[in-house]
Amino acid sequence: MPLRAVAPTTALAITVVAASFSGCAPSSPPAGVDEARLSGTVLYRERMALPPDAIIEVRLEDVSVADAPADVLAEQTIAANGRQVPIPFEVTYSPARVEPNRRYAWRAAIRTASGELMFATTTHHAALEVGAPTENIAILVQRTGGGTGQSVAQPLPTGPWHLIAIERPGAAEEAIAADPAYTIEFFVDGRFSGRAHCNRYTGGYEQPESGRLSIMPAMAATLAACPPPSIADEFLRAVGAVTRYEMRGGQLRLSYGADGVLIFGRSAPTAAAAPEVGRTFVFDCADDVSFTVRGGPGEVAVWAPRSLGGGYHVLGMTVSASGARYQDGDAVYWSKGQLATFEYAGRTFVDCRSNPSKVPWVDAARRGATFRALGQEPAWNLEIDAQNLTLITDLGQRRTELAYSSPEVVGQKTTYRTTGGDHDLLVVIDRVACADSMSGEAFEASVTVTFDAALLYGCGRFL
Repeated sequence: MPLRAVAPTTALAITVVAASFSGCAPSSPPAGVDEARLSGTVLYRERMALPPDAIIEVRLEDVSVADAPADVLAEQTIAANGRQVPIPFEVTYSPARVEPNRRYAWRAAIRTASGELMFATTTHHAALEVGAPTENIAILVQRTGGGTGQSVAQPLPTGPWHLIAIERPGAAEEAIAADPAYTIEFFVDGRFSGRAHCNRYTGGYEQPESGRLSIMPAMAATLAACPPPSIADEFLRAVGAVTRYEMRGGQLRLSYGADGVLIFGRSAPTAAAAPEVGRTFVFDCADDVSFTVRGGPGEVAVWAPRSLGGGYHVLGMTVSASGARYQDGDAVYWSKGQLATFEYAGRTFVDCRSNPSKVPWVDAARRGATFRALGQEPAWNLEIDAQNLTLITDLGQRRTELAYSSPEVVGQKTTYRTTGGDHDLLVVIDRVACADSMSGEAFEASVTVTFDAALLYGCGRFL
């Protein structure tokens, strides 16, 4: 994104200009407007001066989903050039990307020229939401303890990186196909996230010195079983073991283990026209309509939403000039990358967008689960079906499935206890509003899990 020259200002505010929302909900962007601009300032309260060559980074993000990384709507990197806070910024975004019932937030960071993190946002700064102010707002950053003149690493380049090759310890470099995709993206506030085939993952990192990278142990990932061929598990283990990074010839090289290297490039993978066999997709359409699609050999299974009468259909592949088209009678599914068109029950839904964050939930329901929950730090998830409690921990490496006795219902709380087995598992579901600690996503119930001597806290919903 090209940087815009912004005149210095002393107003401590983020002011929405030129086609602002003016307090409207995210579902009502200005009609006919292709671009809108947001401007404002970044500031801190500490009585200290910025280095003259400090770097300020600002992002507008979609932080709606717990199981997926934040989606960046707009960003800007600003050179202080001797200026002090408040530092003005201006970003341009597309109102068409703002969707109803989603959460948006500002993130900001200030670094030294050598890349040391001095200040960062530590609380949620709402944006583009119902009731959120649209003017006279300040992005307040807090000191992180940096800026002492120590030798530290240059900041990792922002934006997504795509795995193009891997050097396994003791082996030669092996090229990685564009599909399925394995990606990583580093954020200025010490977070990273990406895609490992059919799963999403996120975690935290530190840069203790130049060229070194420390991955925080509490890395979280969704736990879908990716169809073969897949290196998802190997990739996640490698990312969690990264200790060094290097930029070489426009590539990002992440070293792990004794002498393993993950090699990333900037070019995005090309999406396959036909869905992978055994992989689930959820497409969100207009009017709060969502279709679930699962790929098969030369066919797809489609689950229709309850608002259209529900139903399950198997559609066979047909001839198409572009994309992948499937049909059974009047039911049609036509995909082109991340977008799809559906014809069902006499209606046509176009530009339905793939929503990977919903996939773990619909897959759980398809397996017969009636409730699913998740938690962070450490990451875990839980499914409850008619007979068993299934708890997944250790980034999917540990699965515990135990039968439970009849649940106890007292008021708005439901308690499940396991019977027999080598482990004790107690689950308490409280029907009170709950927000995920990582993304802020809203859920209908809070969940407490006691697994042997460990206590796990999280949120969940009924399926």
